Amino acid sequence: KVFDESKCKEYPATVTSFSVTRAANAKAEYYYISKAQVPLKANTNYVYRAYDKYAKIGSEPAVFKTGNPKASSFTFAHISDTQIATSENDTMHYAAGTGKDFEQVLKGIKKSASDAAFLLHTGDIVQYSYESYWDNMIDYNFKYLSGLPIMPAAGNHDTSEYKGKDVI
Repeated sequence: KVFDESKCKEYPATVTSFSVTRAANAKAEYYYISKAQVPLKANTNYVYRAYDKYAKIGSEPAVFKTGNPKASSFTFAHISDTQIATSENDTMHYAAGTGKDFEQVLKGIKKSASDAAFLLHTGDIVQYSYESYWDNMIDYNFKYLSGLPIMPAAGNHDTSEYKGKDVI
């Protein structure tokens, strides 16, 4: 079906920020968290997209289904240590996976656990927490990640300094 934005409801995000100074003479690093609260009904299909109306950029439309709280059981998928790098050409981190490798894992989950309520990722999602690594993992696999809630836990590779001091 065609995504008709005129029939969509807008849920503006609230933004909070915080800064971290790592050393006495260092510049502060600023981090931002965006959060939108959306009322959802149980056992219902939804189409959504994230969009920045000021920058005029957004994700492709995605579909997900909310869970049924009356169900007596549920299935979830668990993965860990994907350590996504930037690409196959990243010779410095050649042992790490790529967005393309992660796609194979996600395809397997979709095939063997198509009814999974969520994906639990227990850390080391990327090799190093550089924006290019996160872009490779998320952008390459948006079609899988956008329809399955993800419960991530930070691993030591997911921190900005790769030493377990900072959170994702």
